[in-house]
Amino acid sequence: MWLFLGAFYADRTEPFGGIDLCLAASATYALLTVASITGSLPSRFPPSTVWVIGPALFLLLYRAASMAIVRRIAVPRLWTSPGRHVLIYLVASNLSLFAVQNVWGPIARSPWEAAALTIVLMAAITVLRAALTRATQAAFMLAPT
Repeated sequence: MWLFLGAFYADRTEPFGGIDLCLAASATYALLTVASITGSLPSRFPPSTVWVIGPALFLLLYRAASMAIVRRIAVPRLWTSPGRHVLIYLVASNLSLFAVQNVWGPIARSPWEAAALTIVLMAAITVLRAALTRATQAAFMLAPT
């Protein structure tokens, strides 16, 4: 769902409007309310509706912050790769995590380990994607026409 909403908002110059902000705040409020009442997060597998819509406000604010940064600072194109190729990162990271967990079991037991693992995965996928892109471009440039 978030991938499709991201595609919908991709060509917009403003990060969000008033209705967007109200809907996102309501969705996040629902998640926080369910979590505080039950004492735990909603079902992740299978994902409950509240689990899926809950991060809406955080994602909206993240988008606004990202747009503000990119407008003020010339960010290297390589750094924006995860945002431009989000589906590649999603599939590659999930396959990597499931494969590693299947072989060695859970490897991130704390928030700090999870953050470190995220950084390593993002860097590895970025480097591999950039290398494959360069190899592909070189192959097509060298191919006879």
